[in-house]
Amino acid sequence: MDQSLQRRVSRVAAVAAAVVMAANVAVAPVIAQDGSALDGKKVAFLLWSYDAYQQGQGNWFVEVASERGADARAIDGQVDPNIQVEIMSDLVAEGVDAIAFQPVEPTAAVNAINEAQAAGIPVFLIGAKPDPSLGAVAPSALFNDYEVTKIAGQNAAKWLQENKPGEPAKLVIFDILEIAYCTEGRMQGFVDGVTDVMGEENVEVKFRDTVEHKRDVSQARMEDLLQADPDFNIFTACGADGVLGGIAALQAAGRATAVDKIPETEYIFTIDGTPSELELLFDPNSSVMETMTLTPKENGTAAADGLERLLSGELEVTSDETLSLPGVLLSPDCEVTAGIFQEQYGLNQDFEPLDCAAYGQ
Repeated sequence: MDQSLQRRVSRVAAVAAAVVMAANVAVAPVIAQDGSALDGKKVAFLLWSYDAYQQGQGNWFVEVASERGADARAIDGQVDPNIQVEIMSDLVAEGVDAIAFQPVEPTAAVNAINEAQAAGIPVFLIGAKPDPSLGAVAPSALFNDYEVTKIAGQNAAKWLQENKPGEPAKLVIFDILEIAYCTEGRMQGFVDGVTDVMGEENVEVKFRDTVEHKRDVSQARMEDLLQADPDFNIFTACGADGVLGGIAALQAAGRATAVDKIPETEYIFTIDGTPSELELLFDPNSSVMETMTLTPKENGTAAADGLERLLSGELEVTSDETLSLPGVLLSPDCEVTAGIFQEQYGLNQDFEPLDCAAYGQ
């Protein structure tokens, strides 16, 4: 590993540790002096879906809530707002004591939140919440990756300065403008980080618009961009399918390559930390240089903490209090990343530790 990459890996590892520590502090367990408010309660976490991240988040919720005496379970929301509404009604009819809820479509969740609260069942929202003007207010913990992606943008700009001195930053960003945590959080954080280092006069956003995060859609969009204006040197997207489709198009055009982890045409930052992203992150011939992932351990714990605070009376049922759930950066150092994944996903039944030897590390 060259010295420049080694310095960056060390910096990323330090940032990752700091972010995880900050996340732990932000969602520190709240346990009453004479025991937990969760003790003897029946609680549920209605998840967005049941992919690896959601499994991890749900498993940590069940682990933490059960340790505090609750009868806890996590339920697959199947990425379907209508199914989530039906499940919420079932939970109300069952008479559970509290519900953690990550809505697929916050607007569609308004009536379900109101139904639960009207039945005396407090709701703690994770990941997203409806606009209070729509008539449903509940405390929440929301994904807030601005500071983390800002660091990622700074890292991209510093790499450009060190390896291509004098070359301006030319960005392509596959955003989702309708989703605030994408456009105001993740993508704006990245742009601001690049700008902080390079200065506004040395930053050109060549493309930034909504690109549906489906691999075939994002691949086709990148193919169009390469035909129209291939002159860019940094690429990112709000989520895995958005960036991986774009990378597929770049690879087909002979781009997204690196020599000993030194990008030849563009520096790529990805978000989600899926196996496909990690394979590229650890590949010395790929220009994927950094990845951000959510932290299911901290976020599942936040859901349990939120319900405990509600049940103890510390948190008002219709409070608009919001906690932040930051992600964590993953470096090309497989051993560092493997440790983070073991901690975050180790409770998953099908979890397999990263095999760093398979990546030559």
